[in-house]
Amino acid sequence: MKNVVVVGASSGVGEALVQAYSDCNCQVIAIARRVELIPRKKNIFPIAFDVTNYDSIKSTMAAIVKEYGKINTVIYCAGMQYISPLRTSKIDKVVEVFNVNFFGAYFFLGSFSSKKICADDNPSFIVVSSIAGQKPEAGILAYSASKAALESMVRGAAIELAPIRINAVAPGFMETQMTQNWPAVYSSEFVQALDEETPLGLTVVLDVVKVVEFLASDSSAKITGEIIAVDGGSRLL
Repeated sequence: MKNVVVVGASSGVGEALVQAYSDCNCQVIAIARRVELIPRKKNIFPIAFDVTNYDSIKSTMAAIVKEYGKINTVIYCAGMQYISPLRTSKIDKVVEVFNVNFFGAYFFLGSFSSKKICADDNPSFIVVSSIAGQKPEAGILAYSASKAALESMVRGAAIELAPIRINAVAPGFMETQMTQNWPAVYSSEFVQALDEETPLGLTVVLDVVKVVEFLASDSSAKITGEIIAVDGGSRLL
């Protein structure tokens, strides 16, 4: 039975991935700050953890291996948005964005790369990035820059850490709990207009889940260092 670790498992893509993998023959270790939101099923094992607690990542991963066995796949879905013009951005908020979006993934990957942690059979580390990492926009530059850093890490680490496969999925705009935190920006009118101008329409969470599942599977055994856009073509506009 394969062990899949989902980081940022209580909402959005992470929540959907926990549900998807729990329906497979997998043990799903679901890491989140709010573990009360994680579904209770016999093969889902919630762990309460803050991804910015870097000093405890190695010990947490080691505890997972001790309890459930070596890890086949880690999917890093934790993320936060910050919307502000550059000139009025608050340094603590910008730092927090990088701490969650980039540094958490960086240190989870570093821990996963240990032979004591990582399974030998087609190990895979996948991050959920954003098309904003390739197409920065005014008002979300901190978020865009954090995702660009994440994608640079994916490309470099794919060389350094082979045979571990390291890839990213870069969704376009999706309506999730994160975007609901900014109703004045992501209004229903904004979402409708964006949907109409996107060639294939807006991305939904299930679109991302399917690509993540592919990247974690044996069907993608020769794919590494890739950033796969799942954006309905919005990056082309």
